[in-house]
Amino acid sequence: MSVFGAPFGFFALRSGLLVPLPGGTAFSAAVYPQVAVASWEFRPDGSAWALGDFDWKAAWYLNGPANVGAAHDIRVTKLWGITPTGNPLGTWLSLIYGRSWSLSMGGQQGSKSCALLVEIGLAGSGVVAASGQYEIEASLDY
Repeated sequence: MSVFGAPFGFFALRSGLLVPLPGGTAFSAAVYPQVAVASWEFRPDGSAWALGDFDWKAAWYLNGPANVGAAHDIRVTKLWGITPTGNPLGTWLSLIYGRSWSLSMGGQQGSKSCALLVEIGLAGSGVVAASGQYEIEASLDY
């Protein structure tokens, strides 16, 4: 069977929750007096955006309806590093709304970073259906 017909082949068309979640890094670097801001945003349409110097789109759900988030919850736990700003950590939140977590670095030279465990499950179930590690880094230089 070719990769075109394989259920998880590179070119295979499929839909549903991505297991495992793809993960990745949101990164921003700035030079004083600017402020570096990087964040991950998980949207109700099934997309996940790394926002920073190079915005890029990932997905947590493929080929779903525009409101697929209404059927899912997200829980984010800090694994290491600086606690990000944004939505609460460690609790299940509905994905009917976009959810985001950010780090910013301004005023002094240095960097901030963190790693987050992102878990997604069916709404109200409290059961993890997919998870992945996402990182955020913001750096400021003079």
